[in-house]
Amino acid sequence: MLLVFVALISGAGYAFFRFNVKTGTETVRAFIFLRGLANGERPSPLVNMSPLNVPTSVITAAKDFVDTFFKGRQLPFIGVAYIKGLQSNMPGWYRRCAIKAALEFHEPITLAQVEADLQSKVDFDEAEYARYYTEFLKELKRLSGKSDTDLHWVELADDEGQRLAFIDRVNPLTLAQWYKDQATPPLSSEL
Repeated sequence: MLLVFVALISGAGYAFFRFNVKTGTETVRAFIFLRGLANGERPSPLVNMSPLNVPTSVITAAKDFVDTFFKGRQLPFIGVAYIKGLQSNMPGWYRRCAIKAALEFHEPITLAQVEADLQSKVDFDEAEYARYYTEFLKELKRLSGKSDTDLHWVELADDEGQRLAFIDRVNPLTLAQWYKDQATPPLSSEL
């Protein structure tokens, strides 16, 4: 009897954990969707993503946004995204509850609020990033056995990865070591 009770409690705990992960993923999807709307884009209503592929900065921005504008309540925030056209990855009852919560929420969100909050999250000091990038590049060249005047393939590629690492506060020396060990140069036709 005790074994059955423990199994039931464990199963319920596991189901609760899985549902919370799905809710968190849905919150980040809603944030990405609403951010696209605020930027004047027409984001895909499906916004498919794996939580493992989302930068930490986006997850943190979504959490901060919900905390700031929705008093930490995820359900009305997700409901706003559903109302604006996001397709639900949750059960139908969840979608209905989210929309109802959004309609009952007394402080509705505006696109101007989304845009202002996103600008505060996205803006960063270009001079500080330039110092970060220079330190990263100097270390990468040193690890690769190149002189400071030699051209490295990273200088010819898009710096989006370095920008995301900068936002996520990854140490530039650690990033340089990863690029040396793991990153492969793109084909020359892609440069």
